Order: sequence, then structure tokens, then C-alpha cells
Amino acid sequence: MTGSRFLLMDSEGEILFESAPDVKTQPLPEWDGQSEWMMEKGSYYFFEKGTRSGLTYVSIIPHNELNQSISRMNWIAVLLFAATLLIGILASWVFSRKINRPLKRMVTGLGQAEMELYQGSIAEFSAISNHLKGLQHERKSIKEWMDHTKPLLTSYHYLAQFKNFALDTAAAKELWVGEGAFMVIVYQLRYRHVPSRQLDALMTRTTGKIKDMITLQIQETFPLSHTLQMEGKQILSIVYTQEKSDMLQQCLSQLKQIFDQDQSTYLVNIAVSSVFQQTSDFDRAYAEAMSLLQQAMPIEETQIIWEKERREDVTGFTAEQEHEFYVNLQAGNESSCQSLIERALDRLQRQEATADQLSHFAKSVSVRMRRTVELLKINIDALPDYAEKLAYSVTPEQYRDILLDELAHAAHAIRLKREEHYDIIQYVFHYLESHYAEEISLEQLASKLNMSPTYLSGYIKEKTGSNFSDQLNAIRITKAKELLQTTNMPIQEVGNRIGYRNVTSFIRMFKKVTGQTPGDYRKTNWIR
Repeated sequence: MTGSRFLLMDSEGEILFESAPDVKTQPLPEWDGQSEWMMEKGSYYFFEKGTRSGLTYVSIIPHNELNQSISRMNWIAVLLFAATLLIGILASWVFSRKINRPLKRMVTGLGQAEMELYQGSIAEFSAISNHLKGLQHERKSIKEWMDHTKPLLTSYHYLAQFKNFALDTAAAKELWVGEGAFMVIVYQLRYRHVPSRQLDALMTRTTGKIKDMITLQIQETFPLSHTLQMEGKQILSIVYTQEKSDMLQQCLSQLKQIFDQDQSTYLVNIAVSSVFQQTSDFDRAYAEAMSLLQQAMPIEETQIIWEKERREDVTGFTAEQEHEFYVNLQAGNESSCQSLIERALDRLQRQEATADQLSHFAKSVSVRMRRTVELLKINIDALPDYAEKLAYSVTPEQYRDILLDELAHAAHAIRLKREEHYDIIQYVFHYLESHYAEEISLEQLASKLNMSPTYLSGYIKEKTGSNFSDQLNAIRITKAKELLQTTNMPIQEVGNRIGYRNVTSFIRMFKKVTGQTPGDYRKTNWIR
């Protein structure tokens, strides 16, 4: 440093070396041997004593020179700091742009339908981009699944409302069910064929297509509506509206035009409930629509039923006519049975019987004819199957033609069977059919025929293949089946009506013949 000097002194204070011997100097200040430096007369004195040599090293620096040096160093430090700060800012700006751009693209891509993958040299960003791409694809898959599943869940929620199922309250809140005034529209399908495994599968697919068609037609006019399939042959729409408007009538009329084009395959009856205000009335609205469906008439076209009409009860056969029909059928008297059927159908037509009432009558007559044929031990496989023809029938004329055709075949088969037996067997059958509810014994019947019980028992066994008791029990159980199917009569009363005075004996015999108890048989064969 300019103006500085260096001195080397021994332990006695004698100067051994001086860096500027020609410069006039002032005497050294007295050093206490401890201080590292001291200032005197405008100069700084720095002392240091060698531990091994014992020599003293003295640096003398003018005050103004040291201050200037320190000042220069401070400025240099400031400049270095400023340069460092500027370089840091520039480096941060460069690196932030390099990092921010891909991050911004990735964040922006999260809200887009398709995210752009990161293409760059930063491996971590590539890994993050690939992971976000996978998450986006997974989210898209979940959304598609939810979009597909939510209508099904909503349909189930509606179904639970109609059927009064208990649902988890918290979970049900996530499913949308509309609020406000609504009405229920029920579409009852009738496929005109006999059920079979192959046709049932086709029918299920067809019902689904019909439901989709109804959904498109209804939602086009009423966007908040919801359509679901209640049963295999029943579809239901919930329409949120304040009234049975002209738009609704026009919408259903368009559906009718579509359905009527396929009337040879299926028929649709449409029932429209009243307007209800609360969603808690779903079950009431559904019950009202179902009751309206019972008013459908036997015509070959789609019917739309808007209001409840009062209808009187109708009858096909009276009790006397039913007995007369049964007796004449057993005798193979076709003309008398035909007259009874025609009179019954004419009466139903005059009484304006509904489609359900007419179908019920026709099926009950058909069942009675087949059971009579079975009772007489006639092979029913040799007779045509009229179930399919009845399934296609709608009008009274169609039912009349089919029932009379079935009657002709049944009566002919019965007459042929009768010709194979003697008058004794005919008398036995007629007597059992007429007196099955009484206390009948083999001895009593043998007495009327002037025969011994043993001979009569062997004769019946030889001609019919069954003994006297089996014949009597078969007739009684057949009568019991009819009562169980068509009445609410208590089990004990049914047993009394057919000749069993002990209900336990009746139940045991019924189960032996049919494989079911009377109660179970009624549950599975009840004719409404």
C-alpha cells in the first residue's frame, strides 16, 4: 500500500530491518505487548511478536491511505453485489420461463378435453405430464361411466319411490328426482305370442327399444321427464307439468300412430294419471294409472285412457250355466256347449266388457275344457294348443272363433272316449260328478247298480286304470283347484264343499295328488 512501511525489531527494541530506511520517521509509540494495533499521529501501527523467534513485526499504514483502500473495497463489494443480483435476476427469469411454460401448458390442459403431453428435456416434467395424462383419461372414463350409470340409478330411485322401497337417505340425495307438479303415464304392452325362452329374449330387447322411443318422444316435449321400465311388459313416464295439456295429447297421439303400425306384434294401452303436487304421491299416481288400464276395451289399436269411468261388473257364465256347460261337455254335447259360449260372449259384449274381462272369461273356458279332457283320461297332446291363438286374440269375434274351434276338438275327443266304455262306467262318472260333495262309498254305488262292491271295484279298475277311490279323489281335487283359483274361500270351507269333512284329510290328499298344499297352490295359481 502506498506510504506504508515495515519494521523488524529484536527483543530489545532495536530495528533489524526497515523497508524504507530513507524516509524520515517518527519514534514508534510505546507498545504494551498485548494490543494488536494502535493509532497515533495519523498512522495505524500493527504489532505482532513471533512466538519462536521473539522478533517483533511492525506494519505502519497512514490513516488516509487505509481509509481510501477500505472505501475502494466497499465500492468493489457493492458493484460485485449488484452484478451478482443482476445475474441472479436474469438467471431466475430464464429458468422460470423454461419451467413456467410447460407447467402452464399442463395446468391449462387439465381443463381441456385432451391434454397435450410435455415434450422437453426435464425428466421430472415428463413424468408429471404422463401421470396427469393418465389421470385425465381416468377422469374421462369415470365421467363416461357416471353419465351412463346415473340414468339407471335415477330410474332405480324412481322405481323405489313407486314400489315404496327403503333407500339410504344420504345416498338418495345424490340422485336427481324432480320436484313440483307431475303426472304418471303407464304404457302396458301386450305381446301377441305364447311366451318361450327365445321369444322372451326378443321381447325384452323389443321392450327396451320401445322405451327408448318413448323417452325420445316425451323428452322432446317435456325435457324434465323421466322414462323407465317397471316390469317386463310395462313402461312408465314421469312428466313434470301442471296440466294435461294439448302438447301432451299431441305427444301421446304421435306415439299411438307409431305403435299402431306394429299392432300385429304387440298392442299398447296408455293410462294417464291425474296431476299430483308432491313426490311423496308417486305411489298414488302409479296406482291410479294402473286402475285406468283396466278400462281398456277389446279393440286392435293403441288406447289412451285419460279419465276414470264407472263400469258395472260383468258376468260370463252364471253358476247354473257353468254347471250346465260342464255337464254337457262331459257328455260330449257340442251344440249345447256352443250355445252357452255364444250367449255368454254376447252378454259380455252387451255389457261392454273390458279386454281383461273378456280375456279372463275366454281363458277360464279354455282351461275348463282341457281339464275336463284330462279328467276323462284323454291324451291332451293329441289336441291342438290353443294358448297361442288366445294370445293373439283381442276382439269378441276372435275369442268366439277360437273357443268354438277348441270346443269342437274337445267334444269330439270326449265322444270317442265315451264310445270306448259301457254304460256302467258312464253312470259311475256321472254319479261321481254329481255327488262328489256327499258321503259317497263304493258299497252305496254298488247297491244302486245291483252289483257286489268287489265286482264293481274290479270293473272300474279294468275299464279306467284307476280304482273307485282314486276316481273320486281326482274329481274332488279338481273341484278344489277351481275353488282355490277363483275364490277367497277358506281352506276348510273348500274341503267341506268337495266332500272332505276333516280339513287335515283334505290337505293330505291334496298334497298327495298335486305335490302342494292348498295354500301354496292358491298362491301360485290364483286367477285374478
